[in-house]
Amino acid sequence: MTLLFLVACTSGASDSPAADSAASAGPTDSADSGVGDTADAADTADTGPFTPPEWCPAPDAGRQEVLDTPASPYFITHPEAVDAPLVIFLPGGPGDRGSASNTWTAFFDEDPRGFRLVVPYVTEKGYPTDVVPPVEAILEEVLTCFGGDASHVHLAGHSNGGYLAYNVVGPDLADRFVTITGAPAYFRDFNASDFTGLAFHNSAGELDPDWLGAMQEAQDDLTAAGFDTQLTVWPDTGHTPGPGWTGRDAMFAFWEDHPARE
Repeated sequence: MTLLFLVACTSGASDSPAADSAASAGPTDSADSGVGDTADAADTADTGPFTPPEWCPAPDAGRQEVLDTPASPYFITHPEAVDAPLVIFLPGGPGDRGSASNTWTAFFDEDPRGFRLVVPYVTEKGYPTDVVPPVEAILEEVLTCFGGDASHVHLAGHSNGGYLAYNVVGPDLADRFVTITGAPAYFRDFNASDFTGLAFHNSAGELDPDWLGAMQEAQDDLTAAGFDTQLTVWPDTGHTPGPGWTGRDAMFAFWEDHPARE
């Protein structure tokens, strides 16, 4: 087991897993909708310039909000390299636009560090873990419209988003990802066969005991099952990172250390 304990940072609000996710609510499977009549995802082996279909939005500098496409809405940032690794990060709370924006600010601080970052959000009303962004459709749309390498994709989530990553999206689409990061998350019913070939990064705040306990339990289950797994504890931090949070370094380092499935 690998345990990282980071230098002190500012604490955030703390919630319990039961209050935030209500695992017994029985979240629905992630949507399997397509992205219309799209071209295949970018083939980064091609020597020519990347040319997206005409229906795709033009990339903007900084954090871009994509609307009115088949798989939208979502926030995205564009690194210089077309084939940069991709991270899909599911927001906490109700998973709406405000949650996605807050998640982006808390975890990325507008610094993509060479990654293509995507934070989707939902517009439907419902219990947070019952309304799931169409992750597979978003993945295909991003690769089609903005480029990337389909073998270098990571999944992550915060709180309710972490729950979806570990229990809904992750098991449904395990073969599409290199790693899954819970920040924090927990397993409703851990089944090792659902995640063959994946590496896990379990993380939570020192001042968030319920979720930290859930992450420690997940770490133990994954270690016992032989997974490549890491546990990071955020010192002096509650449920959500605040200003000065240093856990970002460990998060990006984990993705950098796992560029592709082994």
